[in-house]
Amino acid sequence: IVAQPGLDQPSIIIQDRNQLSYLIGGLKLNTKYRVQVRARTVAGLSISPAMIELTTNYSLGI
Repeated sequence: IVAQPGLDQPSIIIQDRNQLSYLIGGLKLNTKYRVQVRARTVAGLSISPAMIELTTNYSLGI
């Protein structure tokens, strides 16, 4: 889940259990985001999600 602080966004569900990464597109430059990561198994969702806070860099000209 990616959102600017104070804004909620829908979940992104990764179905492939072998996928080790996910590229998030459409982020604004020099903007703070919070990303929640939760595990889902046959037993259900993890109790507490991992919260990652990050700020995008200025354009690298790529």
